[in-house]
Amino acid sequence: MLDFTITAENRNNEPLPMDRATYSLTLDGQKVFEGQRLARVTIPQFGEQHLVLPVVVPAALIPLDRFDTGGDMQYRLRGEIEYQTPGRFAEFLFDENLRRPSMGLNLSGVLELPDG
Repeated sequence: MLDFTITAENRNNEPLPMDRATYSLTLDGQKVFEGQRLARVTIPQFGEQHLVLPVVVPAALIPLDRFDTGGDMQYRLRGEIEYQTPGRFAEFLFDENLRRPSMGLNLSGVLELPDG
């Protein structure tokens, strides 16, 4: 199990409710996870909010010899996070699934595996 903590920033003078995160994880180019999470957080006006995206990677998808060497794996976390814009009309459109704005998510880096 891995947790990715995302920091979302709101540069507006209205709070910004986050709704659903849809995302996938690849390790060394192989997709190992795909899922959704309800964010259920609100970014305060001119503020930040942390959002934790959990990922479960089946052990069978990581070769055991990678743990013997303590090797690193390249990761890429991609997806999108839906949010609700302020206003009653915007809320109506969101609730009726007529307009669901989203922001992209594209992170990459190195996952350090422990020595076995």
